[in-house]
Amino acid sequence: MRIGYGEGTLLVGDSAARALMTLAAIEAEDSTARSVHLAAIDSGGVLREVDLLIGPATMMTTISETSEFDEPDNSAFEEIVASIVAARHAPVQPETQSPVDTAIDEI
Repeated sequence: MRIGYGEGTLLVGDSAARALMTLAAIEAEDSTARSVHLAAIDSGGVLREVDLLIGPATMMTTISETSEFDEPDNSAFEEIVASIVAARHAPVQPETQSPVDTAIDEI
């Protein structure tokens, strides 16, 4: 899958493109931003290392395509996004009372 970012496009692979879109939605929801590092194939077919700023104002598209190139390996990035998603959906642990709260309750 190819992504449109800025004035160009990059081939990053299907899973990485979906992970980028998921991360962009999370960053927009949280009004935060982060820089991500990916392997990508540029429009000339050259494998590049790219850094993308993903945040609330990110304008990005995904474009399905069949390519003669193998998908770049972005498995580390995909795992990071999966852990961010998992952490957001983890059950909330009950808060324990701090020693100050306990002391106040005992008064």
